[in-house]
Amino acid sequence: MDYTIIGSEVNLAERLQSHAELGGILVAHETSSLIKDTILTEEEEPVSVKGFAHPVRVYRVIGIYDELERTAGSSARSATAFGCSSTSLKATRLGLLRLWKRYLPG
Repeated sequence: MDYTIIGSEVNLAERLQSHAELGGILVAHETSSLIKDTILTEEEEPVSVKGFAHPVRVYRVIGIYDELERTAGSSARSATAFGCSSTSLKATRLGLLRLWKRYLPG
């Protein structure tokens, strides 16, 4: 069985990725608020996106807290300490983990 995702969220995601640096990931404010305990992001300047009346607040993905902690050997927050209770958050985290491993160096 195949599924097709449609809607303004899909269009926004596609357009944000066209604004991202090569190998980078940009997410909207709403997504950033869902993943903030697992994924480290940095707010960028809002971007004007076709189909949206106002500039969109965007965040650049810096890294995954668990991976940053292992790499830096620091006391960065660990995602495992924040347990994911929401199905939506789990799906978002899994999707970003897959993207991170596929497209970013390291």
